[in-house]
Amino acid sequence: PPLLQQVNLIVGDSFTAALQADELGRRGRRHVVNLSKGGSTIEDVSDQLDNFFVSNKLPVSKIFVSVGANDIRKCREKGVRHLKSPLNKLSEKIKNQFPSASVWFQSLIPLPHQHPFSEANVVQFNNLLYEICTKNHIFYLDCFNSFLTYDGFRLEYLFFDFKNIHPNKKGLSVLARIYLNIIHSKKFNPLGY
Repeated sequence: PPLLQQVNLIVGDSFTAALQADELGRRGRRHVVNLSKGGSTIEDVSDQLDNFFVSNKLPVSKIFVSVGANDIRKCREKGVRHLKSPLNKLSEKIKNQFPSASVWFQSLIPLPHQHPFSEANVVQFNNLLYEICTKNHIFYLDCFNSFLTYDGFRLEYLFFDFKNIHPNKKGLSVLARIYLNIIHSKKFNPLGY
């Protein structure tokens, strides 16, 4: 039987849903599957991974996870730290289901200044995500800083308008470039994960 091409799997929320798998795979040079759906929470992503794991026998080499934007809505009463347990469970599930895959968790990108989710929640979530990635030997994919000016302000031209949380076409190209570099990289990782 022919060897199955290794899959680069993207799973997450609306920030990654608009990334075109065919373009990221450079039209067949790499096999990219994007399971992302707008509105997805950590729990939804966990379910998407279960469904993929059960229905596919494709070898997965890289997994990219984008979560948190829809989860921090519930942080007003409980705070961002309440997401620690669900994030740990998700990372453990990925390690168990896809033990040979390299895993990246994507940071949240900057929200508008006047957005009801405070910038502080985004920074706290990204710090929590970094902590979990470090503890669980998962790569932390910092996209946050790619959407900021050199002096720390959100690059508004990368978004639909100054009130919108979603990147426009230019913003998606910034995000896609980050993913392209990793998907097509064959670099050795001295950290071993």
